[in-house]
Amino acid sequence: MYSPTLWSAMSSSLQRTTNACESFHSRFNESFYKESPSIIKWLTILITEKQTDVHIKLKSTNISNNPQDHTVRNRQKKNDQIITDYKNGIIGR
Repeated sequence: MYSPTLWSAMSSSLQRTTNACESFHSRFNESFYKESPSIIKWLTILITEKQTDVHIKLKSTNISNNPQDHTVRNRQKKNDQIITDYKNGIIGR
């Protein structure tokens, strides 16, 4: 129904998801051992752990997002090169 040009994007990013809400909920759910935790436990984790994480992320938005690990940098450079080659018609699917 929708062409891939509307929802698909080429990126060398190594993030597993581009959906911020999905990412937040995935990490938030990892904080619990039960499927239905008590409201006290839920609020405690939300306030002490997740609120701190969100605050740090918001404060660090102006910081460069260059990975420090050389293996990650090399993988991103390789992905960038492959995307550029594909866009220039050097390689195909």
